[in-house]
This record gives sequence, C-alpha cells and structure tokens, in this order.
Amino acid sequence: MISTGRSTTMVATHRKGRARIMKAGRVTDFTQGSIPRHLIVFSIPMLLGNLLQTFYNTVDSIWVGRFLGPEALAAVSVSFPIVFLLVAFTTGLSMAASVMVAQYFGAREEEAVRRTATASTVLLTLIGLGLTVVGLVVHRGILTLIRTPSGIMELATSYLFFFLLGLPFMFIYNNIGSVLRGAGDSKTPLLLLVYATVLNIVLDPLLILGVPPFPRLGVAGAAIATTVSQGFSALWGTIILKRERFFVFERSHIIPCASFVRTLFRLGLPAGAQQTIVSLGHLAMMSIVNGFGKTVVAAFG
Repeated sequence: MISTGRSTTMVATHRKGRARIMKAGRVTDFTQGSIPRHLIVFSIPMLLGNLLQTFYNTVDSIWVGRFLGPEALAAVSVSFPIVFLLVAFTTGLSMAASVMVAQYFGAREEEAVRRTATASTVLLTLIGLGLTVVGLVVHRGILTLIRTPSGIMELATSYLFFFLLGLPFMFIYNNIGSVLRGAGDSKTPLLLLVYATVLNIVLDPLLILGVPPFPRLGVAGAAIATTVSQGFSALWGTIILKRERFFVFERSHIIPCASFVRTLFRLGLPAGAQQTIVSLGHLAMMSIVNGFGKTVVAAFG
C-alpha cells in the first residue's frame, strides 16, 4: 500500500510538471490558430535578440575605446576571433538541442523534453569547462600565431584570460535559449539577454575605471564584467527552466545516454562545422589585419 501511494504521488507530480511545461504563458503553440501570425510573433523577439547580441558583443569595445584608448581597444578586437573559434562548434550542438526539444514538445513527450533540456545543458557545461581549460592553455599561442602586435599582446592576454573563465556561462545561456525557443518561447531568451546587457553596461565602467568600492582593473575589468553578466543570465535561465519543470536534476536526466549524444552530434555537426569554418575565416582575417599594426587593429574592431 505504501508503494502504491508513493507511485501515485510520483505520477501526480509528473503530471503537474507536464502541465506546467505545456501551459507556460510565453510558449507559442503553433498547432493552434494562424501559423503566419505565430511565426511573426515568435520571430520578432529572435530578431531583436540578434540585434541586441550584436550590441552586447560591442559593449566592451565601446567602454574600452572610450576610457583606455586605442591599444586597449585593439586588444579587445584581436581577442574576439579566438573566442569565436572556441565556441563555434558548440553553437551547432545548441541548435541540435533546440530541434530535439521542438520535436518532443510537439509530440507532447514531456519527459523527453526534460531529458533533452537537462542533459544537453549539462553536456555543454562540461564542454565549456573543457574549452575554458584549453583556451587558457593555448590562447597566448594563438595570439602569437595570428601575429598580434607586441604592443597589445599583454593587454589581449589579460582580457582573454578573464573572458575565457565565462565560457561555461555562455554555453549554459546559449543552450537555455535554444531549449526555450525549441519549446515555443522566444521572449524569455530575449529578456535574459536584455538584463545581461544592462548589467554589462553598468559593470564595465565601474570595473574599468575603478569606481569605489570597485578596483581599477582596466581592460581585464571589461572581461570580468562580461563574465559576471553571462553568469547572471545563466543562473537566472537555470532558475526559470527549473521552475517551469524543463530541468529535472535526477541521475536519469543529468547523465546523457549514448543514443542521446549520437543524435545531438548528428544533428549539430553540420551547423557546428559551418560555424567553425566561419570562425577560421575570421581568424585568418584578423591575422592579415594584425600585420598592419595595432592602430589598424583598433580601427578594424
């Protein structure tokens, strides 16, 4: 009798969890109503998010160029292609997670949605940690390989060191955004990006200039501000997905099975390879620009 009661309770809990996923207020159900209207409503936050992401990526450059001068701006400019190279392939994996969530969500397979959301985020977090270690080891070598001017080498190394510490947060946020969009919610990822951007804008001058009680950190402060803002968006996104029952922190959901990993990589490999090729092109372009000196690098950025 005790076992039956416990099973009933567990079933009720799972049903409640499924209902919360399916009835989330910001989710667009493309199976009901006008499809063109749904596409427009769904795509507007994504378009705004792309514009905001572009601005977010330039916030550091704006503050650094304004307060620290052309050498610091050049250091930030030369760093971005390296970051792009490290994160390019995982973009494809996040896209794959979005596709899998969309398929399961449309089929009303809520447990599969939870497993995909949880396991893909855990997997990408681990990949992010691994790439952080790799990046910290090789970033100076890559800077040398792309002919970074000696006058900005130390500044670029300092910026990259602290920026790379935030890679796991970046991967978590990107995957959370992909999961939510796969479930029909394009508004929440936009809100997360808005708040992260505002936080980055506020923290940048405080840490760059050392406004009390913050220390003056210069170009490293810009990277730290970005890392903190990414950590905030990752944490808040995790809280939202846990609250909405997308995340289930149980062994069966956290540890991805072999078939899940195969499917994720099979779907994500083409997009990941494409992004990697693009990132290599950016790196090659940066190498050419570096040959003209730090002033041209600053202007290029």
